[in-house]
Amino acid sequence: MINQLETMTHFPFDAEIWGTISDWIMIFVTAFTALYLVKTFKQQNTALKMERYRFSMSIRPSFSAKISLIEPFIQLGKEDMIKVILEIKVENHRALMEKIEVELSHIITPENLHRPFRGNRWMEAGALWNVPFTFFEQEKIEDGFLLPVSPSIYVYFQDIEHRKFKQLIHLRTKPKLELYVHPPEELIEK
Repeated sequence: MINQLETMTHFPFDAEIWGTISDWIMIFVTAFTALYLVKTFKQQNTALKMERYRFSMSIRPSFSAKISLIEPFIQLGKEDMIKVILEIKVENHRALMEKIEVELSHIITPENLHRPFRGNRWMEAGALWNVPFTFFEQEKIEDGFLLPVSPSIYVYFQDIEHRKFKQLIHLRTKPKLELYVHPPEELIEK
């Protein structure tokens, strides 16, 4: 036992036990290469995630809206109603329209939720969609308090990779008529 320990620790080292300098250099070069490859793959993965995000943002459809008609709705007993036709346009990319919902009240009930469109329909960039609806200009809340109604239009759609989005278009009627188009937000399935 002492003889083996002596031959292993005796200088100059025995090449049959410890190997040659070239063997050791190969071990160090291989270890350095492996560490460098792991670091490079991590950086490539980060760059790939950034590029995927950039691509998903570049193909995300968005909508613009304008009011093509707004006038009093003339019908006996419904003097405070307003008729609106909202023109929704696909601005940049193809979109699969799923549904459009118009909330006509501060109190959401089935009567106050208007769905001018349900189903699936591909819309190309530049395509127009007219959304007609009528609503009361003011709504009675508790104790006869009148509150101006500001309809909210929700556009549900998918992009070409079938990621789901929702975009809010808000129509404010008081103190002056204004239309707000919010950016699309992605719907994450749980």
